[in-house]
Amino acid sequence: MDCSANGLQAYRSLRRAGILLYAVLAACLPGQRLRAQVGETESRIGAVRRAIVDFMQTHGQLPGSIEDLCKEGSPCRFMPISQDRGGLRDGWGRPILYRQVEGEYELRSTGPDGNRGNADDLVFRPSWEHARVEASQGFM
Repeated sequence: MDCSANGLQAYRSLRRAGILLYAVLAACLPGQRLRAQVGETESRIGAVRRAIVDFMQTHGQLPGSIEDLCKEGSPCRFMPISQDRGGLRDGWGRPILYRQVEGEYELRSTGPDGNRGNADDLVFRPSWEHARVEASQGFM
C-alpha cells in the first residue's frame, strides 16, 4: 500500500470538498446575514413602536420627532439599549426614519440598498397593521 499516493489523493479530495463547502457557505451566508439584518430591524422598529405608545400615553400626542422619545421626562424603557446618541439605527446601521402622516406615524428603514421609497424598505404604520390583522381574521 502506497500511503503517500493515498494521502495525496485524500488531500486533493478534502481540498475539493473544502472549496465546495466554501462555495456553498459563500452562497448561503449573505442570505442568512440579510435575514438577521431584517430581523434586527423589525425588532428595533417594534421597540420604537412601544416607545411611541408610551410617549402617547404620557403626553397625549405623537412625538414631534424620534429624538423626542428619550428626552427628559419621556419614558424610554422600551428603547433598544444598544442605541447611541447617533439615533436609532436599523440592521444596516442606517437611521430609522419617523414621520407623522395622516394623523398617525410611519417608521421606515430604507432596507438593504439604503434607498428610500422602493420595494426593499421596511415600513410600519398602525393603520396598515390594523388592516392586515382584520384581513387575516376575515373582517374585511
